[in-house]
Amino acid sequence: MKEEILQIKRIYSELVPRFGINHAKVFFSLLDSRPQEARELIENTGIPREKIYSVLKELAGFGLVKQAGSAPMRFFIESPREILRKKIAKREKELESKLCELEKIQCDRSSEKPRAYVLDVEKTKIFGLKSKNSVDDVEELRAIRRAVDEAINRKCRVLCAG
Repeated sequence: MKEEILQIKRIYSELVPRFGINHAKVFFSLLDSRPQEARELIENTGIPREKIYSVLKELAGFGLVKQAGSAPMRFFIESPREILRKKIAKREKELESKLCELEKIQCDRSSEKPRAYVLDVEKTKIFGLKSKNSVDDVEELRAIRRAVDEAINRKCRVLCAG
C-alpha cells in the first residue's frame, strides 16, 4: 500500500470519526484535482462497486468530497488544504469548550477551599490570608507563583466569577 495513503489515513482519522483505509484510498485518488466517476474510483482504488458508494457518501458527509452532475455523477475535492484548516478549527473549538468546562469544574472545586495570598511589596514576602504567617519555603513560593501565573493567564476565568 502506498505510504501516502497511510499518511492520509493518519491525518484525517485524527479529525474525522470512522475515517478508514477505504476513505483514504478514495481521497488520495481524488487529489488529482479533476472530478472522477465512481467507475474510475473503483479502478483506481480497487474498492468493490457495492462499497464505493457508501465510502463516497460518508466522505461527502464528512465534508471532504463534493459531487457534481447527476448522470454520470462525478466526485471531487475542492481544496484539501482548506478542508483540513476547517476541520482543525472545528476541533480546536470543541477542545477549547472542553477546556473551559474543566476549568469551571476546577474553579468550583477550588472555591470550596479558598486559598488567597497577599504579596507585601515593601517586605517582599508572601502571606497566607488565613494564617497571616510568612511563606519562606522556596518550593512553596514557586508553587504559589505558578498558581498565580496560571490564574492570570486563564482564558475562561470569567466562568468562575459568574
